[in-house]
Amino acid sequence: MVELVVMASMDFKSNNMPWKKTIIIIGIGLALALAMFYLLKPPVKIAGQITVDPRLVEWGEIRRSDGLQTAAITVTNIGNDDLIINRLSTSCGCTSAVMDESPLSPGEKRIMEITFDPTVHPDEVGPVARVVYLQTNDPDDPEIEIDLSGVIVPQ
Repeated sequence: MVELVVMASMDFKSNNMPWKKTIIIIGIGLALALAMFYLLKPPVKIAGQITVDPRLVEWGEIRRSDGLQTAAITVTNIGNDDLIINRLSTSCGCTSAVMDESPLSPGEKRIMEITFDPTVHPDEVGPVARVVYLQTNDPDDPEIEIDLSGVIVPQ
């Protein structure tokens, strides 16, 4: 009985054992599988993410006598963290954009009011194009452009 234990002990410690190779291969396989799981898994972004609707406002024909042209734009945070409004600006002084610029919580919607004043440039006739710029902390779309267009017709 003692001899069997000694022999088993000797076989267990010998360098010529196929089970060692098997354990090493299994270990390498598990390590590779774990590495592939973490490397191929898309990272979860923790950030605000913006959507704007509509991104294009077309006023059509505009007469100066029609007065101010307005549009309401819905800004939504579809991200999983606060959306920070860094800057809201327009391409021209004849256009204004106003909204509450405090952070939007995930899922929160807010209205931006845009106004175009066709009387600011009294000599302008024909197609007009303006842009509203909204800069946020959205890592995928840090600056949104909302395009505005119309045609100023003579009185």
